[in-house]
Amino acid sequence: GAAAPASRGPGRSFRPLAEEVRELERTRIAEALAAAGGVQTKAAEALHVPLRTFVLKMNRYGLAKRRR
Repeated sequence: GAAAPASRGPGRSFRPLAEEVRELERTRIAEALAAAGGVQTKAAEALHVPLRTFVLKMNRYGLAKRRR
């Protein structure tokens, strides 16, 4: 069907975009870590993110693990 005109406004409430982006970012980082067997370098490469940025975001989202 046709989309409703934009002038009518949203039919639902929206969370702040930054909140949704953080949630998606945390989920993707966790998924990449799991897929990489916990190897941060591989996970960062899979997401096309510099390792330093990846590690900082892991820490921000409480995903940092003990070093072996």
